Amino acid sequence: MSDTAAPEAPARVRGTVATANAALLLVFGVLDLGKGLYFLRHYPQAAPFDIYYNVGLRLMRDLMASRSVGDLGNALRAMKGLAYLAGAGALYGPWAILKPGDFQWMREGLAVVDALNLVLAAALVWQWTRRRFAAAMTALLWLIFPGYTLNLVRGYPEPLVVLCFLLSLSAFTLGERRRRWPLYALSGFLFLYSIFIRVQVMPFFMLVAGLLLAAAARRALAPPHRARTIAFLAGAMPVILAWALLRIEVDDPARLESFSFHAFQRVYPHGFWLYLDTDGWMGPYSLRQYPFYLALVEAARGEPALLTSSARQWAFAGVYVLRHLDESARTVLINLYRFFAKPTNDYKWDFPYPYGLQVWVQGLVCLAGLGGLLRARRPDVPQPLLVIYVATFSLLYAISHVEPRYHLPVMAALLMTGGLWLDEARAWMAHPSPPRRAVTLALALALVSALTWWLARLVTTPVWGLIVHHAAVLGGAVALFVFFHGMGKGEARGSRAAATAVAGLAAACVLAVGFTDVSWHGRRTALTPGSAFRQRIVLSDEGLRALRSADEAFAVVDLARVDGDQRCLRVDVNGTGHGGEALFPAMPRFPLATTAGQRDPAWFAQWWALPLGVAERQALTAGVDLTLSVSPACRNTGMTLGLETFLRDGGRDYEGPSFEDWRKVSVYRLLYDGEHRLPVRRPRDAIERRSGRLEEGRWRPMGQDLRIGLLVVRPGGARLEWETAAPRQGGDTTVAFRAESGRGGEALLRVGRAGSAPEVSFPLAAREPFTREAGPIRLSYSPERPGEDRAEGLYLLRVPGSLVRAGEPLRLSVRIPTRLSTEERYFAVRATPATEDARRVLGTDTSGAALLEGFGRFVDATRNSYPGDTGPWEIAAVF
Repeated sequence: MSDTAAPEAPARVRGTVATANAALLLVFGVLDLGKGLYFLRHYPQAAPFDIYYNVGLRLMRDLMASRSVGDLGNALRAMKGLAYLAGAGALYGPWAILKPGDFQWMREGLAVVDALNLVLAAALVWQWTRRRFAAAMTALLWLIFPGYTLNLVRGYPEPLVVLCFLLSLSAFTLGERRRRWPLYALSGFLFLYSIFIRVQVMPFFMLVAGLLLAAAARRALAPPHRARTIAFLAGAMPVILAWALLRIEVDDPARLESFSFHAFQRVYPHGFWLYLDTDGWMGPYSLRQYPFYLALVEAARGEPALLTSSARQWAFAGVYVLRHLDESARTVLINLYRFFAKPTNDYKWDFPYPYGLQVWVQGLVCLAGLGGLLRARRPDVPQPLLVIYVATFSLLYAISHVEPRYHLPVMAALLMTGGLWLDEARAWMAHPSPPRRAVTLALALALVSALTWWLARLVTTPVWGLIVHHAAVLGGAVALFVFFHGMGKGEARGSRAAATAVAGLAAACVLAVGFTDVSWHGRRTALTPGSAFRQRIVLSDEGLRALRSADEAFAVVDLARVDGDQRCLRVDVNGTGHGGEALFPAMPRFPLATTAGQRDPAWFAQWWALPLGVAERQALTAGVDLTLSVSPACRNTGMTLGLETFLRDGGRDYEGPSFEDWRKVSVYRLLYDGEHRLPVRRPRDAIERRSGRLEEGRWRPMGQDLRIGLLVVRPGGARLEWETAAPRQGGDTTVAFRAESGRGGEALLRVGRAGSAPEVSFPLAAREPFTREAGPIRLSYSPERPGEDRAEGLYLLRVPGSLVRAGEPLRLSVRIPTRLSTEERYFAVRATPATEDARRVLGTDTSGAALLEGFGRFVDATRNSYPGDTGPWEIAAVF
């Protein structure tokens, strides 16, 4: 059957074609619904973001309880800041009220909406073109596109945003055919309502959309279009009035900002200028630690009004951008690249196909979609609405990038225009045409660029590696320029200009990312059962002294997909073996991107650290061999080890993922790339590094540099020193004291000067009794007041007589190591008597030891909380 329905076909034939098309789209919709329900029922589901859901339930209950419009208005006022979400809640409520409290039911409802969106989008394309192939391609692209399905886990409102957008396009299309102004008004209402659902972006959308309308006012208000433009804007007015009324009646900006974390905060002007030194990523700094804010505060010393005037702050932001113009342009271009190139898959599930393939599908859909948008000047296609939607969200993201899912409304437009492009390409690829020549040339350039990229990963010489890599990036940029520029050939002047602009912007984005990205020369090698790798490090005398004298030092290994199977591993340090259970992951707690989605943090690439004890470090020599081996019986065949493909200065000039130190990690990069470590470049303090593989007991050198090394931390952990009361006599003594500790982890208690006795390791915030020993020192604990992440209790410390002198108070100290973490931990001794309670605990079982009051005076209590009193840990040296 032909794709194009013949105009002269009888009504019966047209009805048959319409029925066949509807059946085809229904099949696609059912498949999409099945995909969504399968994912929801067979994959772990994230902790729900249920604020929209709860607002919807409350709205429905208030609606049923209200007897008048006034009652409903009072109910909305009582909701205070939550009333901002009434637009989304009005759509959540009718479905949620059917099964209150069952969020899985809400997820399944959103899956139904996703399937409905597929059918609606494909039906719209069929209405615009009357071509079954175009509609089928749209449905197929939507079906294989994974973003909407994977976004269901948190219950975000993107399916409803897309639904309102598609209904707006449908009303506009119907209005064009029937010339009914109410349909244009309905389209305007639904169009703006789709934005109102995401109320946080309303001010920005209104500003940008207003500028776009002003730029196109001459054409939009020309006599042929004036009536429909006015009707469209009139339909949007109720949404604008509702939004304005909410802002007047419910003045709660703090609540509004809290809905989107700090993406839309108004403490000071927010935008890309905050992230110029973090590769464009949010997360490394807290709200008042950004370099921009510090510069703002510094400038306010001479202009105090700067901290209270929003207009002055925005002017300062403009000057700040001009002062950092290169970094600003690069950051904006990188944001745009991430907006289109990164798929929505927060937890990196390989559904419905592997994540690596999802990245390719995302890129190809965007290429086809943007190409189709440039060529969508057909009589029935509402190109202005599509352009406004795509341009506004893209610009929002470029200025203030947020989470990946914010591109999903734009992807709805691009999936439809992608179907249009594939339909048109089928026609002009059959015989010579300017677009065909452009696509052919772009494909050839892309192929050459891909081969050059592959070659760059094999080159181990830094200079030639960079030359080949930059050539590959340049080839990719030229290929994109040729493709998009070719989409304007044969079109009107405006389309040609738009195609040239998009081509230049796309090429600039690729160049900005490609010329500054350092991850391209990083690779991962499989840790197969029975495999072993060795890193040989030669230290200088100064490096060896730093390693021996450090408070904390670690052997670090870059591992991925461990999934709790570190027991399969073994690390040898100059022949001294350590079981894998001694390794701990150094990634900070990022629930948003890991445990919130029931994804094991150990699955992600990160540094795993092995603490090196004082005695072990003292025994080290200038040559250190670090060997990582995998048990032959290990069942985890997915573990990988990081390496660098070429060696700068023999591996001593490190360029790669950070060592997870403060301000060098970002949860938002983890959401995008599955990698939370920001790129760094720093020298390794080693004379020589050599990497190799152990095969049948023999060391075989490698041309790459393994990410295995030694890390020394600056002194920065919490410390508390105090003295006991003076003992009346020497001999074995039991010291009793009370203390509160918090937030978990381990601490080390020492009696006397360093080296006089071994340190006792004990847990912080313990809720159960324990006894720990180290040589002759024994520490017992009885909890008394356990709380949330904290506990207070009685400590009994048994000290041998060799350390006790009559009349001389004992000096005690507690040290809380950082263990490469920034989690809060503290230890606070109470200046209260404890011996009476100790007698009740011990009874007659004193074992011949005298009881001593454990608190006499503080020696140093200024740094007993980490990192609040000390600052987060910092790197002293890397080998």
